[in-house]
Amino acid sequence: MKILNNYFNDFPSKHYQKIMTRMNISEDELKAAIAKILKLNPSPGGQIDDSYTDQAQQIVPDFILEYIDGELLLSMPRFSIPELRVNKKYAELLCDFMFKRLFGSEANKDVLISFLNTVLEDVEIVEVDFIPTEHHGMTEDDRKVIFDIACKCKSGASFIIEMQKGYQKHFRKRAIYYTTYPINEQGRFARENYLKEKSAGRSDVKFQWDYDLKPVTVVAILNFKYDHTVDWPHDRYHSSYRLREDSNHELMTDVLRFVFLELGRFDKTIWELETVFDKWMYLLKNIHKMDEIPVKFSDPLFKRLFLLAGIGN
Repeated sequence: MKILNNYFNDFPSKHYQKIMTRMNISEDELKAAIAKILKLNPSPGGQIDDSYTDQAQQIVPDFILEYIDGELLLSMPRFSIPELRVNKKYAELLCDFMFKRLFGSEANKDVLISFLNTVLEDVEIVEVDFIPTEHHGMTEDDRKVIFDIACKCKSGASFIIEMQKGYQKHFRKRAIYYTTYPINEQGRFARENYLKEKSAGRSDVKFQWDYDLKPVTVVAILNFKYDHTVDWPHDRYHSSYRLREDSNHELMTDVLRFVFLELGRFDKTIWELETVFDKWMYLLKNIHKMDEIPVKFSDPLFKRLFLLAGIGN
């Protein structure tokens, strides 16, 4: 088949867009070819005698040590050497520098807004302002906290965006702890406003604050997966938690919200991407493995994302 003869290295690497472009074929034609290729038997000789195949399995050594002419020679079979792939086009979005460049800079603020509107779904954010990410504890001995990205919209709602590459057992509890900082700041801000009015000569002013808290949302991108209940779908990568009553699930308040995106549960291929949400997850997990912009990412925002992730840009 032409695909295997001419694009043997591109096919297992899933460089499907390149294959379609070079061969001038459609996506449906490529899918049909893939279906036929997957049915091929890489070891057709094994069909002659299945009983013999079961008994005589090939042993592949990790290395070969030979004694030749009084010398020990060490060699490795060609097929035992793992293939080294070095991407030269796009950087990994989950590296700290690239993550903060894409989502935490003034120049790319629209990228952050688009991302939040996609993953939160039931909100519509038009504009945000970045707020300090570094917070000191209540005392000098307390541990300092540094968010990856933090922002606030005009309504007063604040958002903490975190990226966690390695597994952390208590990350959910860490997310709860993080929300205490913007909540405490709301009370401190109310107190500061009272002191400003009092210092301006208003003797009649009294400190009044009715605890009308503005929403705080944590959005966490996790490069692993958590355990869930038995009936939790294995491929459900998005979860959103709020404070609710135990029995009838009445919402106590919308002040706190925790959204977790588990890349470890996202395993869709590029052909299976249906929503903008899917596309975001796919790029977060795979953009550094790609060498061109697939047709499915022809939207101007995603094209810009590829441009920003380009190594050397």
